[in-house]
Amino acid sequence: MQYKSAHLQPILQNVLAEAVELLGAQSGSLMLLDPGTNELRISVAHGLPPDVIQRVRVRPGEGIAGWVLAHNRARLLKREERAADSLSSADRLASAISAPLRVERRTIGVLNVSGSRDGDFTRADVRVLMAFAGQAASAIENARLSESLQLKMHQLSALHRVGQALTSTLNLSRVLREVLRRATSILGARCGSIMLLSNDGQELRIASAVGLDRKVVRETRLAIGQGIAGVVAQSGVSIVLDKGTVDVRSASGRAREHADAAMCVPLRFHGRTIGVINISGPESGDNFGEEHLDFLTTLADQAAIAIENARLYRRLEQRVNLANRELIRANHLLAQEKSKIQAIVDGMADGVLVTNRQGRITFINPTAETMLSIPAAQAVGKGLKHWPAGKSLMALLEEAQQSDGMTIVKEVLVPGEERRVLSANISPQRDERGRPQGFIAVLTDITALKEISDAKTELVSFVSHELRTPITSIQGFAQTMRDAAPGELDRDLQNEFLDIILTESGRLLSMIGEMLDVSRMEAGRGLHLSLAPVDIPGLLQRAVTAQKAYTSRHDLVLQVEDGLPEITADADKVYQVVINLLSNAIKYSPNGGTVTTAALARGDRVRVSVTDQGLGIPPEMIGKLFQRYYRVETKAHTSIKGTGLGLFFVKGVVEAHGGAVWVESQLGKGSRFVFELPVLGPPERGA
Repeated sequence: MQYKSAHLQPILQNVLAEAVELLGAQSGSLMLLDPGTNELRISVAHGLPPDVIQRVRVRPGEGIAGWVLAHNRARLLKREERAADSLSSADRLASAISAPLRVERRTIGVLNVSGSRDGDFTRADVRVLMAFAGQAASAIENARLSESLQLKMHQLSALHRVGQALTSTLNLSRVLREVLRRATSILGARCGSIMLLSNDGQELRIASAVGLDRKVVRETRLAIGQGIAGVVAQSGVSIVLDKGTVDVRSASGRAREHADAAMCVPLRFHGRTIGVINISGPESGDNFGEEHLDFLTTLADQAAIAIENARLYRRLEQRVNLANRELIRANHLLAQEKSKIQAIVDGMADGVLVTNRQGRITFINPTAETMLSIPAAQAVGKGLKHWPAGKSLMALLEEAQQSDGMTIVKEVLVPGEERRVLSANISPQRDERGRPQGFIAVLTDITALKEISDAKTELVSFVSHELRTPITSIQGFAQTMRDAAPGELDRDLQNEFLDIILTESGRLLSMIGEMLDVSRMEAGRGLHLSLAPVDIPGLLQRAVTAQKAYTSRHDLVLQVEDGLPEITADADKVYQVVINLLSNAIKYSPNGGTVTTAALARGDRVRVSVTDQGLGIPPEMIGKLFQRYYRVETKAHTSIKGTGLGLFFVKGVVEAHGGAVWVESQLGKGSRFVFELPVLGPPERGA
């Protein structure tokens, strides 16, 4: 419900007084429509008992005033006349008029007068009151708009002052007191409190309060979900209670007939509730409105950030004090303290780098020197941009400057021949007045941890991708033989299936070696190749036959040039290359089509190609196809499962043989993957 302004009330009283005097009435009331509840409430009255003024709530269509609100027309009642739709059960003893208060075709309330000194009101009186109501409605609406504008200006000014006050200190107690002082002052409330969640997030305790008994502040404990504050903390949704409202969720039941109006708003930081702010007891005695809830919500958002900053600062301060316990005990000897701090920082396993407000280095410990390859003798007084590793940190420092004093933690890849990954914890450095002086970066070398994590991920991906194909082949042919009726498969076909099963089983035994091959390729070392004469036509025939078992929508065609020479190569690895290319051709031709495998001689090389009629590849992505884990980033491609390791393996094997691999593709029409291998084998290995 709306919170009545102290400046609007006199205007309402004057409007009613002039209406009563204009029509010579004995009593009257001015009712305004509450947009929140869509009810008419008596704002001011003349000649009515106080209990009636507090009690009356009228919805559209209810009673005389509700009829006027619903129909936007005045209503005239004669003396002794009883209306069937009247809310009153008593006989009407006086004449009455109810007229709508309308502004721009919108009804904002109803003006009622009764008890004409001349007997009955007339139609002329109705016209007079309607004309007066029109002027009065405009005056009331103007006053409302003026009050609303003033309220918004006060709130914006208050929020600005609160923002300045909160960013000027990192002391949690001061932050809480300042928030409550501003909130109760602007909202005209007698009481307020800020409750913060315990470390385990299960209990609310009052951290600061205004207008509450000290014993209440000291002893109040609410579990999550208990009471209004506990419900708000649990749900993250604000609750507004009108004056006298009974709410079973309240810890006290709010069973009192005249319970104060109240608001409870969550304090949220990065989507996480850290507490609540409670405001109650408006000095006007009325209820809080939406504009007051909006203000308190905005204030709560600011307060949550300030509270978390203060907490973060406190934790950092505690850690520093703990690490320098011995130095603090001996702080009366400044020279010794400086020496001990220098010794601790220099001996830290973590790197420490400090910059001033201009981004120039003011301190760097030996560990950071080694991590970043920045010599302290040359670094102090200079900017980070002078060193390659420093440029990586500059972006994080710029982000920290925009973080409103918050600590940021991110990973940094240090450029150089050897891979080095650091975890950078960057915090603001402030003087005794809280003014920013620069940043402190604490650097932890997490290279080993990253390598272990990457190796684990890559191993799982490789194993799942590489083992699936032979296992599926074995399973498919074994299933076919088991399910065949007696005599359905002739001896030759059974032998063919068994040959494939034996071949794929043998390949499973070599998978550990293939996993080591991927590891060697990543490290830039050469693959171990078991070189021997290889019959390319036979190898391609086996691969095509194996893949036919996986699709019924594709026509797999083999085209081999007559007289194709044997090559010196690792048969298992070349076979896996062909299997990978065929598997990709089938997967990325979801609508079927022809998949053609071809082989022909090209001088001292043999060229093998696999051509499909599938999705094709965007031109800008072709250059990245053979990178580890890279997958084409289109909607059609990403919907097809894959690890991004197949083509990486193909490229490594082909190049290890001294060959080359490339792709020709048209988006929407298909792709042609081609590789060439030297007939005599890798040059460095000889024939």
